[in-house]
Formats: sequence, structure tokens, C-alpha cells
Amino acid sequence: MSRAAGIRELADLAAQAIAVELVLFEAFGRWIPTTSHANAKPMLAAASRRHAWHADLWRERFPLIPDADLDAAVAEARANLGSLVDGLAVFDALPAGSGRLAVTSHAAAELAREYRAVLATIDPLLDAPTVRVLTVVLADLDMVTPTSHKLSDDERQALDALFVEEPFPTLGVA
Repeated sequence: MSRAAGIRELADLAAQAIAVELVLFEAFGRWIPTTSHANAKPMLAAASRRHAWHADLWRERFPLIPDADLDAAVAEARANLGSLVDGLAVFDALPAGSGRLAVTSHAAAELAREYRAVLATIDPLLDAPTVRVLTVVLADLDMVTPTSHKLSDDERQALDALFVEEPFPTLGVA
């Protein structure tokens, strides 16, 4: 059932979304110079920029209310993303590019699933600004083309550990 998100609930959602998007932005960005396949580099750059932009959209949506500190809320949300940070760091040592590109498409799909779950709970008449952010971000994520490159055994194992064995961080709704 759709409803209006409370102001504190909105702050938590925005902080969590910013934290996840920034973790992805940083990981994908740091992989660019160390990726051995030249054709993967522009795709990693595009994925990195995409997540930075999404974080910016959520920053703009963070409520401006007394005692709601954006930086503190994002830091707190980020502190709970250790398994995502660690799972992405495994790919720092797997520079071929195929696994890294697979991570970008899997992350986009997981985030889209999470954002759709959030969107389903929000009444567009009561919280149109949040619906607009979600709609824009989802449209952008829907443009991500899944990769179909052959993965090494190490890449497959790391990808499974990141997305199968350890659940993707939720935004508190799904």
C-alpha cells in the first residue's frame, strides 16, 4: 500500500541510498586504471559516473530539517556496508575486466530491484519529489546492459560471494 514516507524515514532512505551509490562509484572508479582490458575502461567509467550522479540526486532529496545531519547519516549508513565494500575489494585483485563489468550490471539490477520496492511503498501524490528521484534513477539503471563476457573461475567465485552468498544491502524496504 502506498503512503507518504515520514521525514525521518526519508532521511534514512536517502542516507542509505547515498552510501550504497558512493561505495559503487568509488569501487568502479578505482578499477578503471588497473583494468587490463581497454574496452572495459569506458564502461567502468560510465558506471562510476552513474552512481555518483545517483548519490547527488539523493543528496538533493535529503530533508533539510533541524538535527538531520546528512554527512553523519551517510557515514552511519556506510559503516553498515562492510560486506559490500569487502566484496568489491576482492575485484581489486582481479583486473581482467570481465568480472568487474559483471559486477556493474549485477549491482545495477540489484539496486533497481531495491528502488522498485521503495517506489511501491510511496504514494506519488503525497511524496512526489521522492517518486521523481526514484523514477529518474530507475530509468537510468534500466539502461544498463547486462554483460555476457566469459568469467574466470576466480571472477565467478567472487561474483557469487558478492551477490549470492551475501545479500545486497537493502534500502530498508525490500
